[in-house]
Amino acid sequence: NGRLRVEKPPLVNWLHLAGFALCGRNETGARIGSALLTIGTCLLTWQIGCRLLGPSVGLLSGLVLATCVWTAVGGRAATPDAPLVFCTTLAFYLFVRGCGFRAGIPADGADGHTPAVSLRAAAAIGAACGAATLAKGPIGLVLPLASFLLFALFAAWHGHPRSLPSLWAGLRGIRPGMIVLAAVAVAAPWYVWVAIRTDGAWLRDFLLVHNVGRFAAPMEGHSGSLLYYPAVVAVGLFPWSIVLAAMLAHAAAILRSPGDERRGPLALVASWMLVWIGAFSCAGTKLPGYIWPAYPALAIATAVLLDDWAGGRAVFSWLHMPRGFRSPRATTDHAPDHAIGLVMRRLPQPLPGTGAVAEYAELGNFGMRVIMSYQIGRAHV
Repeated sequence: NGRLRVEKPPLVNWLHLAGFALCGRNETGARIGSALLTIGTCLLTWQIGCRLLGPSVGLLSGLVLATCVWTAVGGRAATPDAPLVFCTTLAFYLFVRGCGFRAGIPADGADGHTPAVSLRAAAAIGAACGAATLAKGPIGLVLPLASFLLFALFAAWHGHPRSLPSLWAGLRGIRPGMIVLAAVAVAAPWYVWVAIRTDGAWLRDFLLVHNVGRFAAPMEGHSGSLLYYPAVVAVGLFPWSIVLAAMLAHAAAILRSPGDERRGPLALVASWMLVWIGAFSCAGTKLPGYIWPAYPALAIATAVLLDDWAGGRAVFSWLHMPRGFRSPRATTDHAPDHAIGLVMRRLPQPLPGTGAVAEYAELGNFGMRVIMSYQIGRAHV
């Protein structure tokens, strides 16, 4: 409209142009890019879960992400969030693959091992982060890299021996320099070009106003306390957030168990969650979609709980199926209905969008039935 658009980089607009070319200048054309990338994010989450913790957890991870409320909401929005989440999740997957994680096989990042990736893997990770930078700015590189560094510190600290050289070796092992160089190679040409075309105005306003400014203080009335994002996760991860507290306790118990082979993989998942949610909890401006990149990790951690729970391997003795749901038929036929019904009855009436929430809850209901049927069938075999 003749105005300099300084809010976001161009990747989402490129997706819009591709969608318009494919479907015409209509709502479908504007949204199809986000929808396809969100499907890709669910598939990547499935693969990350498989590589880190096995095929059962991988299947549940993809299902949890695909059927939660925020995926249904954000996945059809013509915003930069879906491209950012896809690109950062791709970087997550490439890091997992580059470290050599295979379920049941010791890998870099397990206890006593320092994570390490090859130059080629680091370049691929950096390229994905560069694409994320074209989606929403520096956070597409800074926060994934911070997650990998935090995980490297965890692995080095719990390795042997504990020393500053081992910590430094752990940080160097993920090749942060190559990741940054590859990201710059992908993203810098457009940023340099737009800076030249606008005499630096776009770059100045984008970085100082819409990055530093948004982090330093609330903008456009979007503020919140440190409890803002826990509440967002409770809504956005619904219906799986019904077990959110149990998931966090279960993950913490595994991370405190040196003999558990899942400790290293789960530490990477926890690092990803902590960095994304922690960084935006400290920001002045808060919006629900800011922490969507953390949802793949939340889905994997939830899948670990569900897999252990259904298999009778839950860490806590109090974590068991309710008394009325212990038979296979009662479990598959009634448990999801009771859980979802309980939450829906507590929603205020009338509530705009309740019908849509109920529709998404039914997706979770179906997913829970699939999970429980699968686990019961596996137990019978």
